[in-house]
Amino acid sequence: MLNKEVLSKRQKEYHKYLNSRHWIEKRRDIINMRGGKCEYCGEEPEKTIQLRWRGIIFAEIITNQLHVHHLNYNHLGYENYKYDVRIACKKCHKKIHNAK
Repeated sequence: MLNKEVLSKRQKEYHKYLNSRHWIEKRRDIINMRGGKCEYCGEEPEKTIQLRWRGIIFAEIITNQLHVHHLNYNHLGYENYKYDVRIACKKCHKKIHNAK
């Protein structure tokens, strides 16, 4: 069993990775390659609404946000699009993690 300090370090590294440019680009590619909808319930693709003022975008709101769920963490940073991840809507992603 992992002690709390090691687990906390891994969680911090994982969250840092999720905020990296590498993951943001990979997440976009995964969603596009895998059909752009929840693979559990079929939730429609995410939509971005741009809020503008005098032609300048000052905010973007993402609706129907899709998550990329890691089935395992064996290839973190080098995820295989077919075997390591699935697309899940927010509701399904929450169900997956609550079931564990």
